[in-house]
Amino acid sequence: MTIDSEIAQRHEVDDLPLWKDKDSHEVLLGLLSKHGVSEDVFARCLSAYRGQAHKQRSRGITAEFDEIFQSIGSGE
Repeated sequence: MTIDSEIAQRHEVDDLPLWKDKDSHEVLLGLLSKHGVSEDVFARCLSAYRGQAHKQRSRGITAEFDEIFQSIGSGE
């Protein structure tokens, strides 16, 4: 079963099993809640990582993560 997640679609991670499988998605949401992380922030981090994963040296990933984390609470 595919989860229809606007968040996952917006950040282009909806192809991952974390959003394609209902049980996996429920586990993900439970863990995110337990650790106080929003689904949006998690999806943004995954998307940023995917953009760098193919590179031998992932220059820029720290800056992307910093931008994501700094946007928490700013309404982005």
